[in-house]
Amino acid sequence: MAAQQNFRLWSGWILCFFSGWIAHLQAEPASWENLHSPDYIRSRTDAVTAHYDHHLDNLRASGKTPEVGVLVTMFGMEDAAAEACAAGKQSNDLQKLTVNTFPYWIEDGIVQLLFFTTSFDWDEKNLRHKTEKALLAELPEVADTSQWDILIKINSAVDRTVKGFAHSHIFIRHRSGMPFQTYQLIKDLPFSLKGVPPAGWPGLKYLSVKIESDN
Repeated sequence: MAAQQNFRLWSGWILCFFSGWIAHLQAEPASWENLHSPDYIRSRTDAVTAHYDHHLDNLRASGKTPEVGVLVTMFGMEDAAAEACAAGKQSNDLQKLTVNTFPYWIEDGIVQLLFFTTSFDWDEKNLRHKTEKALLAELPEVADTSQWDILIKINSAVDRTVKGFAHSHIFIRHRSGMPFQTYQLIKDLPFSLKGVPPAGWPGLKYLSVKIESDN
């Protein structure tokens, strides 16, 4: 078990490093069309990559795997409960929809959400169904497809920093092309790190957000 946890911890850090390196090769933020392309290579800005490195460093220094980190920072579990859940000793499938604190480099007006479960079931059809259900429950406005574009992406196994718990990435934009509409839509959702918006997040121009430090 310890070896498996160490592998997850280090593989998450290595994946983050290469994501940051790839970001240097990308000349501009991804457009909506880029996100749909099978050739799209995810990347983050330098600021977000540095923030993500810092977060992973904190987890590694405290001996936590990315899975345990998600349970503590996103679900608010105590360390002992998080360790038990990450080890598969939690029978309930907890779910959480958040604004990604470490989003990909995407155009202003597109927001990236994270849908996390505590299930180890990565069946794509089932995970998409759960994602859509949670999205409509939290943001019923997006049911109006004449106003909103939605893209749900599930990373391949080799591209997952958190390899245990099933999760998806959701991209949303308002069809008017006005960023304010999109940021207003998600203003009441928590960040994946509570109170910590993405570094350099354009949404701060449109919303009043209480910012907390990621210690």
